[in-house]
Amino acid sequence: MTWSTYVRQQIKVVRAIIGLSQGLGIETAAEGIEEDRQLERLKRLGCDLGQGYLFGRPMPASDVANYLASPGRPRG
Repeated sequence: MTWSTYVRQQIKVVRAIIGLSQGLGIETAAEGIEEDRQLERLKRLGCDLGQGYLFGRPMPASDVANYLASPGRPRG
């Protein structure tokens, strides 16, 4: 299987999962978003929520409030 075929199959799976969640009236959350292009594609496909290194690295709970208040943090 070529890389492009693999990517196309992944997109079909993601599209199907988002369609199923929309049909059931529930929000969809994507994990592992690391690049802007992944975020943009998921938005175009109708994904509601996301998490991953694009938004922030793992951190102690005591640091979360300061991180959320920081003006330079990535936003989806």
